[in-house]
Amino acid sequence: MRRKAQGPDEQHPQLKCTSSIKAETTLNTKAVKIPHDQLSREALLGLIEEFVTRDGTDYGETEVPLETKIQQVLNQLTDRKAVIVFDPESGTTTILRSTDPALRNL
Repeated sequence: MRRKAQGPDEQHPQLKCTSSIKAETTLNTKAVKIPHDQLSREALLGLIEEFVTRDGTDYGETEVPLETKIQQVLNQLTDRKAVIVFDPESGTTTILRSTDPALRNL
């Protein structure tokens, strides 16, 4: 029996990306938030696709199509429930929930 993806609500399942940001991670103080609407559509969709296909990204037991995953993250960014964070020291970008404690010092 398959279960539906778990999360704070059905439209925005909780994303867990263990490959780059763990629960107790502290972001580099030079990390910056990147407004999603400042990126080209192509760059934004590429970043989201890379994020949702990382090892460790968990959507539960239900297989979710790539297009659906991308749209869910895009909706979270549009609704300001998630933010893009760039770390210039490591050259990495990730997407975090807006409520993530790691964002407090940015």
